[in-house]
Amino acid sequence: MRPGKAFDEGSREASPSAALEGRIRLLEEQLKREREARRREGRLADVILNTAHVVVLLLDQDGKIVTVSRFFEQLTGWTQTELVGEDWFAKCLPARLSEDIRRRFKGRLEGPSSPHAHSVSPVLARDGTERLIEWHSAFARDGKDGTVLAVGIDVSGRSSAEKDRDDGAVMLREIMEHLGPVFFLRDFATRKMLYVNPAYERLWGRRVADIMERPSDFVEPIHPEDKPRVLAALELSNRREKWFDEEYRIVRPDGSVRFIHAQNFPVPDSTGQPYRLAGFAEDVTPRRRVEESRKEAETVLKELGESISEVLFLHDSKTEKFIYVNAASRALLGLDPAVVVEDADELLRLLDSNEYEGAPMTEYLRTGKPFQAERKVKGPSDGIRWLKIRGFPVKDADGSLIRFAGVIEDFSKRRAEADRLEAQRAELERLVEERTAALIDASRLFEALANQSPAGVFRMDLEGRLTFVNPRYLEITGLDREGALGWNWVQSLLPAERQCVLAYWRKGLEERRSPLTTEIRLYLPSGEERLASVQAQLEVDGVGNPRGYIGTVTDVTEQNRLRDLLLKTERLAGLGSWDLDLSKQTLRLSPDAYQLHGLTPDERNILGLQDLLAAVDPVDRPSVEAGIRLALQTGHARLERFRPVFPSGAGRVLAGEAEAEFDPKGKPVRLRGFVQDVTDRTAMENALVHSIEEKSVLLKEIHHRVKNSLQIVASLLYLQARRIGDPTARAMLQESRDRLLSMALIHEMLYQSKDSSRVELEAYLDRLIHGLRLVYDHADRETKIDLVCLRGPVEAGVAIPCGLIINELVTNAFKYACGGPNVRIHVAFSEHESGYVLRIGDDGPGLPPDVDPHTAETLGFTIVRTLVEQLDGTMEVERERKGLAFVIRFPRASGEDSGA
Repeated sequence: MRPGKAFDEGSREASPSAALEGRIRLLEEQLKREREARRREGRLADVILNTAHVVVLLLDQDGKIVTVSRFFEQLTGWTQTELVGEDWFAKCLPARLSEDIRRRFKGRLEGPSSPHAHSVSPVLARDGTERLIEWHSAFARDGKDGTVLAVGIDVSGRSSAEKDRDDGAVMLREIMEHLGPVFFLRDFATRKMLYVNPAYERLWGRRVADIMERPSDFVEPIHPEDKPRVLAALELSNRREKWFDEEYRIVRPDGSVRFIHAQNFPVPDSTGQPYRLAGFAEDVTPRRRVEESRKEAETVLKELGESISEVLFLHDSKTEKFIYVNAASRALLGLDPAVVVEDADELLRLLDSNEYEGAPMTEYLRTGKPFQAERKVKGPSDGIRWLKIRGFPVKDADGSLIRFAGVIEDFSKRRAEADRLEAQRAELERLVEERTAALIDASRLFEALANQSPAGVFRMDLEGRLTFVNPRYLEITGLDREGALGWNWVQSLLPAERQCVLAYWRKGLEERRSPLTTEIRLYLPSGEERLASVQAQLEVDGVGNPRGYIGTVTDVTEQNRLRDLLLKTERLAGLGSWDLDLSKQTLRLSPDAYQLHGLTPDERNILGLQDLLAAVDPVDRPSVEAGIRLALQTGHARLERFRPVFPSGAGRVLAGEAEAEFDPKGKPVRLRGFVQDVTDRTAMENALVHSIEEKSVLLKEIHHRVKNSLQIVASLLYLQARRIGDPTARAMLQESRDRLLSMALIHEMLYQSKDSSRVELEAYLDRLIHGLRLVYDHADRETKIDLVCLRGPVEAGVAIPCGLIINELVTNAFKYACGGPNVRIHVAFSEHESGYVLRIGDDGPGLPPDVDPHTAETLGFTIVRTLVEQLDGTMEVERERKGLAFVIRFPRASGEDSGA
């Protein structure tokens, strides 16, 4: 199978094979401990064999020499180096006997005869002389392989034969005393126990003296379920029909159960008749428990496998066959599990696709290397499916591969979703590029048109600084270009009205009001005063975010003079006018005034001021009365909108003004005014207010959509990071994702805020730092974070760069300063007389002496420096005795001289 793209280890989902994998690891540990115990016993046997005066020989199934004892080297003159790997029959036996002995050797290994033998044969010494050896051999078979262990006594001379035989017996007894398995020797005829080594007491938990006295005690501890089978096998051995070779359980005195593998073999006399019965009993409990646990684990795997939708398979490395495939293979791969078990090629052909680079599935099954990969295959019916395949080896205590387990999961839906998101991301990038190009073209066209406009044109950012003015603007204000850009444009205002105009513009900027309209009086360098009308419309970027205002300035000095003249003419003409003689208490209305009140001049029911007020809707009457009182006090007042009471019941909306005349003593003697129908204008204004409210809702929706867009991009970065194996690249994508999420958090809070242009900085920073803690803090440590923040809302233009700076520096603190215990991170945002102070620090080890944040080329410090410049601020680095702190100072978003 060819591996595709690797999966991120951190994103691997839990699998039913996890429990099996843990059980297998536990069994491997048990096998290792058993192997180590046997190795220690083997080392002890090696010491005895290499110091005893007997010949010890180990041959493999081909008759090649594996090892010989040191006494054999002394006896024959051959060395280990010369003998190991040589053919025993050709190297060490006389030519006249070698082929016959070789034939009998092979017959012992392949035939059903006894695994033990007694013989006498000569061996060749290095100098060509012969030594006569009496051999006691043990044959062992394991499948196709077999080995022979032989112990021999030199019986070349009759005078030394007796002594050597005695020495050999002593040596053999010494060996048996130290062997791990139980060894025993019985008289064949009397069945009397002649010898039992001390391993009996350790394994059976009973005394050797008891078994020597009562050999029948041998069968007493056998498990009741196994005893009939063992007794039957012993009876066959006593009748010489089949020598004993059984596995059974014994119950020790403490109640524990052990598995025993025991066998016996006859020891013939000089006539070839058995006169002794020797045997071994070995504790195979660890092996049996491992086998049972392995079978139990495989049973659990099969039970789990039949209840899940993923394909589980188990491959046997010896037979090179699939020994288990669950039923999910039928639905997912279109393969019958029984067919796969019968023919492994069915599954391998499906998974070993030539479309992809990498090693085939058979290579992993052969080498036992774990892997994880993606595969695109044809489904059982039609279409393409994406499979995620994970495989891991199962090894024995020696580290040899015995099984290979795997899981195949269909993740086509997740892959399709990832492809869809990738396509969306590409489409978003394309749209951004197109809109960026369109904005550049629009900006060039705007400047070209503005420079030809007869009205003054300006652009202003959200802090109130002018960023563009056309030549006509400079003519109207009397400023040069350098004086107009930034905040210096306020110098063109009439000094007495500067504070009032600035207050109006500050409030409009804070509320993101659109349009902003006002009339201002300008003070030109020549000393001339001019009246200008300013109108500004909120400007948004390509994704709907407000970025400033664009507006016009028109010289209305002459227009205002003509308007005043027109109003005066209208009043003198009596258009909707009324005149009240306070001394006589007589009221005169013009014909138009009667008509506006729904009356005719013939109706004389309006005789005085009270009659006029009675014709006003009771709800609006207090405001009209207040306006008249103000006119009597100050000489002039506006009569706010009011509704007259028409005889027909139809309502209209009127507005007007009132002026008072005073005698030389300051007493009001006449009150004049005019009224006009503002019904349509009021309806239009109400519609405009409703439109502004709708735009406010739309602005909140824009914040919401921007937040969603940023979160989508952040999610794309997260998906991309999961598919990248390089930790450095993954960390870079994670940091970019954190930056996007910090900006998305601002737009989320602006969406939830009543004021869509300002955000509660303390709540924002608390959520931002909490999110960073979840990403970078470890479970075995709990970094303390001290946050001290100015209460109250701040401009989004301040919160966004501050949030990005804190994101960068606090992330660095988590990654490089929080390795040890009791480390704190300090974040403080406060005011000073000219602006704000942002301080981020920690008690960690600080920066290396050769790293300067003002010049470092790393992406993090570059972003921080850029954001500080954007805020028109400065950055200081305090390298304290313990820790590091960054102090950033920058002016307020809208200062005392801000405005438009």
